[in-house]
Amino acid sequence: MHPLCLFPWTELVQKIAQLGTVHILEDYKTMCMKNMHDPHEGPTPQLEVMDHVASKEEWISNYEIYSHYKFAIVLENSYRDGYITENILIAWLGGAVPIWYGTHDIFDIFNEKAFIYYDVEEPEAALEQIHYLDTNPDAYEAVLNEPILKNGQETIDEYFSFMDGKLRDRIRSTILGYEDGDDQMVEMVRK
Repeated sequence: MHPLCLFPWTELVQKIAQLGTVHILEDYKTMCMKNMHDPHEGPTPQLEVMDHVASKEEWISNYEIYSHYKFAIVLENSYRDGYITENILIAWLGGAVPIWYGTHDIFDIFNEKAFIYYDVEEPEAALEQIHYLDTNPDAYEAVLNEPILKNGQETIDEYFSFMDGKLRDRIRSTILGYEDGDDQMVEMVRK
């Protein structure tokens, strides 16, 4: 089964589609709609197939697709510590407010006011936020204007730099077997 057909994707798409129209990929409609059930309460979900779609090989151009929409559903297909893909960044690049699901590590890196976190344990908070932003243009603009990174340059230095920081330490530990304070390994890396 395609990852997009699994929980929480199908549940979220269905719930958001009760608030307003959700544009989906043809593949999603073909593969996943059979997994959706009729909602027991609330309006019928409104799903429409997108007419402008990048090929799977051109995933980086998804920002162009997102530029046509207020929100972008960019859930990770797995909840694992440290697992954050480029999806949320591509939504911001397209000018859409990301609706994101994944590890809570996201809050260490990105400003929680700049996106909507979909918590599978408490989905109503995200759905209420989506509805509020969709019906309040000033509030929606405020979210778009929030800084993306939690702590600006400090976040870049810590998570996106090969200099001192968590990324460097993780690379050295994982690939080279280096632990902080291992001077012999430091000398080997410098050579």
